[in-house]
Amino acid sequence: MDGRPHLSKRQELGVALARVTWRRLFVRLVAVATCLVALVGVWATVAAYRQVDAAEAAAQSQLAEIGETFNQVSNTLRTLSDSASHAAGTVNDARTSLGDASAATRNAAATLDQAAGLVNFSIAGVRPLAGLDTIFRDQATQLRTVAKGIDDTNGSLTGNSGDLRAISADLTVLAGSMNGVAQQVRQLAGYGPGPSALLELTRTTRMILTWSVIVHLVLFAIGISLFLLTLEKA
Repeated sequence: MDGRPHLSKRQELGVALARVTWRRLFVRLVAVATCLVALVGVWATVAAYRQVDAAEAAAQSQLAEIGETFNQVSNTLRTLSDSASHAAGTVNDARTSLGDASAATRNAAATLDQAAGLVNFSIAGVRPLAGLDTIFRDQATQLRTVAKGIDDTNGSLTGNSGDLRAISADLTVLAGSMNGVAQQVRQLAGYGPGPSALLELTRTTRMILTWSVIVHLVLFAIGISLFLLTLEKA
């Protein structure tokens, strides 16, 4: 025999109604909490979506500015390369002129030697222009010294011309590299001909955030449904 007190039908009905009331209250609390979580999730997702848009715009602007800077550096390097190449050409022209001057000086020295031989004559054992040939030969020697100095200068310009052409070639390579970097940066920013890693990343992030909004809206609908169920009469 059960030792518990016997409950009347009214008392049993009251206990059952109390249990149902507590269950409904619990379900309502869960429904409200679910709706709040869903709303907070939607708000956070929308805020994150806007941050992605702002970050993408800022990154594109900065990358475009960096790409333009690299382009300017590349153009400057090309200008310097052209200037160095032009200078090398100018040095070559100077070398040609110096070579011509050296040859002309040596020819003048040879002419003086010939003139010295012509004035070194004698008449009846007497040389009327004695000493003049020595002067001519001394002048020829001085001219050959000058020609040697011109040749030395020309030789030093040969090295300078080669150095300038090497510098021009190096600058051309650097300009090409900088231009390549500028194109890569612009492509990363989404302004290039190929795919942009930045835009691909932000596009994927937006897709994830969009699905997050959908999931939270579904969660909100579930919370509303649970709350409506508790409003039905038993």
